[in-house]
Amino acid sequence: MLNRRPKKTKFLKYQKGRLNYNLPIKEENKKENQKDLKYVLIACEPYRLTASHIYAGELAIKRSLKKAIESGDAARWNIRGKLEIKVFPHIPVTKKPAEVRMGKGKGSIDYWMTRIKVGSPIFELNFQNKKNTNKSIENRCYNIAKSALKIASSKLPIKTNIVSNI
Repeated sequence: MLNRRPKKTKFLKYQKGRLNYNLPIKEENKKENQKDLKYVLIACEPYRLTASHIYAGELAIKRSLKKAIESGDAARWNIRGKLEIKVFPHIPVTKKPAEVRMGKGKGSIDYWMTRIKVGSPIFELNFQNKKNTNKSIENRCYNIAKSALKIASSKLPIKTNIVSNI
């Protein structure tokens, strides 16, 4: 499902709007829940992420998790990871075709995007830790999540940071 977009919008076409560059980075995800291990990829700069950027990051994380689970290390420790996508492209961006004269109205929708603020979460990985307070399991989860989110970060056109609740 490459083209993520909302099912229904109030208006057919919108304006892109402006990005706010003077926001501080939020203090996210401090030790909220001891049962689950939570790792979040947050944005370090404002940007307009398109649906294809989000899909590329999601695909990279899913492939990395599948590879880690199939390697046997995560399967032996019964580690299960769950991916949550915290952003959704809800703003349509229009574009007129090439070599079209001025006037004749606004162009058709070319792609969908979302505005990302500084410190907002993009992807979140949750690992369930059922009655296990073993540090080696936490370290393995951290290594799996760090590698997956690092690959997803390379697919995105912005600077990102990995934050955990450990």
